[in-house]
Amino acid sequence: MSLIHLPRVTKHWNYEIGTPFIKETMPANKFEKIRQFIHFNDNSKMPPREDPNADRLFKIRPILTKLNETCMQITLKSQLCVDEQICSTKARNNLKRYNPKKPKKWGYKIFVLCDTSGFAYSFEVESGAENIIEPGEPDLGAGIKIIGFILTTILRRCH
Repeated sequence: MSLIHLPRVTKHWNYEIGTPFIKETMPANKFEKIRQFIHFNDNSKMPPREDPNADRLFKIRPILTKLNETCMQITLKSQLCVDEQICSTKARNNLKRYNPKKPKKWGYKIFVLCDTSGFAYSFEVESGAENIIEPGEPDLGAGIKIIGFILTTILRRCH
């Protein structure tokens, strides 16, 4: 579905313009039921937006945490870098960032710890909470704060 762009997800099951591979894989009703009931975190435990501990990624945080834990089980190479990647999207979401110098101008900004081959060991999605400056902390920007978080993860793992 991310490769074949149609105006609505349900159009993939359309008789005339639908995607044969998707139609053969799963009926539309089954897909809609899964989409309706799939949850990764308990919504009743979500802190309100005004709460200083509020997480914009609360609903998918368990998946992000598990992916990071799984990636970090792989032995680190000696040459690592932290890179910024944009995952393009047309979704209407306040996590979306605009970068006029990229071919896909709108997307989610993700900071990734990877090796020279591009394998990802850790990642963090920029959510805007990185811009909150704690008392006594210098204002170095969200990117530096995320990079510091990723590097702290490496240091904890090495010791």
